[in-house]
Amino acid sequence: MANSKMAAGKILNNLLRQVSNEKTEFWKDIAEPGDDRMITKAEAMVRTCYKMALGYSETREQINAAGQKVEYTAYIAPDRHLLALIWDRLEGRIGTAEEIETRKARVADRVSAEGAKRIAAAGGGLIDEPDSGSE
Repeated sequence: MANSKMAAGKILNNLLRQVSNEKTEFWKDIAEPGDDRMITKAEAMVRTCYKMALGYSETREQINAAGQKVEYTAYIAPDRHLLALIWDRLEGRIGTAEEIETRKARVADRVSAEGAKRIAAAGGGLIDEPDSGSE
């Protein structure tokens, strides 16, 4: 059973790699008008991940109470979990899928109580130290 799962996993991985290399996605370059081109599925996925990680705005349509179409700009906030995943990948840290799904974003949560104490000490006590529970 374990061998059949491993074989199925290898087949799946090979197919994913093949499909990800297909140039089927159209990329409309906003920064460089006229530089529109076809890109691979993998590149499209990476560009979408970066867009979601950094946050973006998009124009949407809505029907108002008078029945008229109204355009508005919606801001989609950055996805800090995706940002942490990309940052970890760039730093060479690759976690398992389970770790990635269950962990909290490390980028946004890196300041610890000890770090806050060191910052307070470096600032000459200008920053209130977190309560340590004993006075």
